[in-house]
Amino acid sequence: MKRATISAMLMAIVFIACNPEPTTPTPPTNTASCAVIAGYELVSATTDLNKNTNKQLIVKCPTGKNVISAGWAALDSTNAIYDGVLNYSMPSYYGKEWMVNASIGTYATIPNWKLKVTCICADTCATKE
Repeated sequence: MKRATISAMLMAIVFIACNPEPTTPTPPTNTASCAVIAGYELVSATTDLNKNTNKQLIVKCPTGKNVISAGWAALDSTNAIYDGVLNYSMPSYYGKEWMVNASIGTYATIPNWKLKVTCICADTCATKE
């Protein structure tokens, strides 16, 4: 009988410890910790559709904006994704553009393909021109 009582008490303690009473969340004291990206804009460019093995593309942000990040894809004529190989992907020194150099993956016959690069651009706080 003692074992059953001790076991039941331990289970109750574990249940209470793992399921505490709900509490009201405390509002944050520093509301400036979440910054908004002003002037967020996606800018894309695409190369010609052809059988060139390697392709390079530079995408520029509009005036007054800097590039934050970029993505790329090797695509067919219907915009389906091919197996591409990234050789180089980096922003320019001034942060106004992004360059991608890629090649098509290993195929028995090189297909017609195009390189697409999309940049995330945003308003600049200070420019380095």
